[in-house]
Amino acid sequence: MQGPSKFSFRPWLAILAAAVVVGLFSFRSDIVADDLAEPPQSPGPNDARVTFIVTQLINEDHMSKHPLNDEISERALQQYLDRFDEMRRYFTQQDIDEFNAFRHEIDDLLKAKDVQLPYTIYRRFLQRLQERVKLVDELLEGKFDFDQDEEIVISAKAAKYAASEQETR
Repeated sequence: MQGPSKFSFRPWLAILAAAVVVGLFSFRSDIVADDLAEPPQSPGPNDARVTFIVTQLINEDHMSKHPLNDEISERALQQYLDRFDEMRRYFTQQDIDEFNAFRHEIDDLLKAKDVQLPYTIYRRFLQRLQERVKLVDELLEGKFDFDQDEEIVISAKAAKYAASEQETR
């Protein structure tokens, strides 16, 4: 009979690393406008080091053995944007076009310990959220016209980003 197997540290380290990556790219969009006073403006002092370690662990120890590449970068960006704005009510198409310029560079940015992009997207989300709250306040002060023929999109798959700020009204 064989004795108890030796505890393997590497799988647990990979799981921890994956949790850290998810944490870096999973800001919550269901926050209250009053909590927007002090959003994080830049990465913390340990973010670059943690990013480097997690990137290495993903490349070496992730069970899928899928390299961190342009395909993963594109999927990560789309999932990150969907976490903030799945119904496409906050970002404009111009914002999305700006972020999509980086869709194949996230893997390279992470390998270079550069975590500015998630913070840039997060700050833009907070900006757009504040703009939408202000717009709602303005609309609530006005009169409603119930004779207009309007519709609301309730499916995330059918939703499109507003082409301009005017279109958000």
